[in-house]
Amino acid sequence: MCLEHVAINDKKYIITGSRDHFCKIYDATDGIVSARVPTATLNPPHFDGIESIVWGNEHLYSGSRDATIKKWHLQTRKEKGAQRPAHKDRVQALAYVPTLSALASASRNGTLKLWNEVGFGAAAKTDQSKSLIGWFLITCLIFL
Repeated sequence: MCLEHVAINDKKYIITGSRDHFCKIYDATDGIVSARVPTATLNPPHFDGIESIVWGNEHLYSGSRDATIKKWHLQTRKEKGAQRPAHKDRVQALAYVPTLSALASASRNGTLKLWNEVGFGAAAKTDQSKSLIGWFLITCLIFL
């Protein structure tokens, strides 16, 4: 399971991704999150469990064991695009890179990809699959 905190205007949300294939939105504006009832569930779901979610420039991105990355617009609750497949194996980590207006994704097979936010197309790829150290480094992505 993964989660992300998102603030849009004066509203605050907790967004979760889990093995049930769905991203769920919980309203946290008043500081209390109802753990039982989500405010919304994003559809259509992934075909397998969600491994990573990240917020960047008005969009939520979700990466799944189905090797897909989905781009969501939270205010409309609609899917804005998807990369099917984004990788040859599950998407394990996502990070938004604001200085490049891009999304970085890492897969269990050792690949790291950079995606253009506009058009949601691949911008760059590196393969660390033959390096055990590289595999450990890309199971989590953080851009400062």
